[in-house]
Amino acid sequence: MKCVVNCLLLLLAYLAVYSQSYFHNTQQFGLRSTLLGGSIIAGNEDLSMAYYNPAALRYAGDRGFNVAVVMPSFHIYRFGDYFRDGASTKRRGVSLSSSLITIKPTFGKRMSLVVALVQKDAWNNSISYSEVNDFGPIRDTRSFQYSHGGKERLLGFGGHLNLSKALSIGFSQFLSFAKTDYEYTISHEEFDKSTFRQKSYLMEELDLHYSSTMALVTKLGFCFDRKGHRIGLVVTTPTYAELRNGGRFLKTFIKTDEESSQIESTLDLSLNSEVIQPWQLQAGIATTLRDSSEIWLSISYHNAIEDHDIFKVQKSSGDSIALRGGYLSVTNVSIGMSKPLSPKSQLLTSFRTNFMAYDNEGPKADEERIQILDANKFHFTAGIKTTVQNSSFVMGLDWSIAAARNHKIFRHLPHMDLFAQNRSAFLHSELTLFFTYKFLLKSVSRNFSKVLDS
Repeated sequence: MKCVVNCLLLLLAYLAVYSQSYFHNTQQFGLRSTLLGGSIIAGNEDLSMAYYNPAALRYAGDRGFNVAVVMPSFHIYRFGDYFRDGASTKRRGVSLSSSLITIKPTFGKRMSLVVALVQKDAWNNSISYSEVNDFGPIRDTRSFQYSHGGKERLLGFGGHLNLSKALSIGFSQFLSFAKTDYEYTISHEEFDKSTFRQKSYLMEELDLHYSSTMALVTKLGFCFDRKGHRIGLVVTTPTYAELRNGGRFLKTFIKTDEESSQIESTLDLSLNSEVIQPWQLQAGIATTLRDSSEIWLSISYHNAIEDHDIFKVQKSSGDSIALRGGYLSVTNVSIGMSKPLSPKSQLLTSFRTNFMAYDNEGPKADEERIQILDANKFHFTAGIKTTVQNSSFVMGLDWSIAAARNHKIFRHLPHMDLFAQNRSAFLHSELTLFFTYKFLLKSVSRNFSKVLDS
């Protein structure tokens, strides 16, 4: 039995995920994988197969140096006239999504080593709205501030073993570094301009954070290849054996008028958090057509996680308040295709779903819940891969869109009756331009190999 082992060492691998806690199919990585929308579970020559399916590292045979830069993403959130009649609320922004550097030199006679650096920005979904109205001598000011963001980073290694010419298995082991930030502030003030006195004031603020450091994530992959048809299967564990976690919580409520006042505040800057994540099962198939075109199809499933306490905060009254969270089970589909345009260029395109594994629910007494102002997403990608001598590069676009009704995504946030709450449409669209470059760097490969062999 012929055995070939590929070892992957991912140094400083930063995999920040757009609300990856609740969107499992957002960001994609690698030379062709970005344009193929993660549909390449059945195998691809990208070094990123260590993340998608380590068993498919059998196809990553060339020594080389990869640089993949996901260019700035332009995103826009449209909330229509939800807050006020005739006033359209929207937020535009530009952010850097990700970058990738991988080096694969020779490692001995029967092994290879890949060194990779993957770094991404933190994601952030935020909105800011305020309005000022004069009703005679009374100036009425209302505002809404919201932000939900976070990141996840992975550091690890992986490899594959050929059990036969057709069958291989693979293993990847990662350390996970993750954090989530969530905050909102809602306020309402009535100010008497004739007396220069505040008639009433209402403010509620929530600011929380939780994180996990050096938790383990394991991937086990299988790949079967026969006569141009490939099948891939990957199982990914939840995070486990966490080294350290933490959290903080601040909630303030103020309500005053000319006759009474109420002030409540709960603060804890040193909390132990627990985030239970789902298992992931991915299956994919790929086939090569007569004209050398390739088609990929993959399906991923994440199981549901029942609501649980992420952390508990002790109030000054002696009671406790808990942050609750959980996951919905979701199934996503990715379809990708590559078609030769010439001997040295290919057209790559894909479609994938990105369903939100979360349902906004209203908090019960003595609990808080994160409210996500987003909806199920659909991604479309297209681009060109070109090879010039020993180099190749990919340029393309990733466009995503999500739509819902505003009253559904805002309905469980407090004090929303301060605003019009029109039943307008919510729309979130994002356009990402990326550029990936790969070339053979023989001198670096040889020198790196000498260091390893010495």
